[in-house]
Amino acid sequence: MGSICWYIVDVNVNVFQRPTGNAFYGHVPKDLAKLREWWEPRKEMSLADIQLDAITVTRKTHLTRRLSPMRGPATEDDRKKDIELLEKLAEQIKETGKPISVKAISRRETAFENYPWPPKK
Repeated sequence: MGSICWYIVDVNVNVFQRPTGNAFYGHVPKDLAKLREWWEPRKEMSLADIQLDAITVTRKTHLTRRLSPMRGPATEDDRKKDIELLEKLAEQIKETGKPISVKAISRRETAFENYPWPPKK
């Protein structure tokens, strides 16, 4: 899979990475063989369900992460904010039954529809 094709898949699955700047580890493998393996159990799922799956996997791994990929050591406050974002996204998808829709895929300016950020206080 070419870089652009992979990026389109990645940005549509890992909606929690942008535009907040949170650097979670990706959920979509870049290696073609691993990507096919990742895709097989998900090919009948809706995009909303694939996004929920990615959020669930990321939340589980993020709870135990000691380092943030872009920010260095992860503080408990960082972890709490990141988990809050993941929970808000999952809640939004479950409430609406719709995936977070990507409207642009530029790394600088990714735009989303249905994105519940910043969280309401």
